[in-house]
Amino acid sequence: VFICYAHQDNEGGGNGERWLDRLKGQLEPLQLTEQAEIWSDQRIELGDDWHERIQETLQEVSVAVLLVSPNFLGSKYIRNSELPILLMNAKSRGVTILPILLRPCLWRETTFRYPDPRNGPEELSLSTFQMPTSKPLNALSQHEQDEALCKVATRIYDIVNDIEKPQQPANGSPSTMNIRDLSEKLIGLIPSEFDQLVLFINPPPGTISHRNAPQSDRVNDLIRWANSPTGSDALLRIQQELDNLINRNS
Repeated sequence: VFICYAHQDNEGGGNGERWLDRLKGQLEPLQLTEQAEIWSDQRIELGDDWHERIQETLQEVSVAVLLVSPNFLGSKYIRNSELPILLMNAKSRGVTILPILLRPCLWRETTFRYPDPRNGPEELSLSTFQMPTSKPLNALSQHEQDEALCKVATRIYDIVNDIEKPQQPANGSPSTMNIRDLSEKLIGLIPSEFDQLVLFINPPPGTISHRNAPQSDRVNDLIRWANSPTGSDALLRIQQELDNLINRNS
């Protein structure tokens, strides 16, 4: 689990302003029980090539948590050296992106290009991903802040356990597949079948691109939502309905 953040957002005098430390506190049980390795640049040892360590780690992560703030959006290193890799790996191998809004900022309006930070050709806004709360954390009470951070930790727990303990088919139950395989099968559906599946899953309005958009884009929209903290058990339901469609057509 890679935590992407701006240093200024963990330098406040009070605990309430040290967002990295508070998130790590929520995630520490997963580390202590060896369910996940939690990584931030605080893990870099004196004398290490910090850029090389970060770049190596970015290629190994399954989940990335983004602590979004004006400092985050204004960081050239995050924009040029971290997010392009994370967004590309989210698309190519299903890395889960979990943003948390710390303070009001232009997070909806700001776009990031990848795999090349200047030339793209892909471009994405963080509004594509679901936040654990619609309000910035600094607008919430401490209890509500803890709830939002705990929601992200719970989502990571679910992801980690799905990876470590995949469900086995039994008694006719649907088989499991990774995100990439699931996406490929969804893209392979005819448009009417995909619309039928979306109707059954019932994601929030505005989640899925218009029917005139390429089906690959619509599939990516569905997977991103299902893989977000608000997606709950949507991935399993998508898989089940996909298996039902395949069985009916076989």
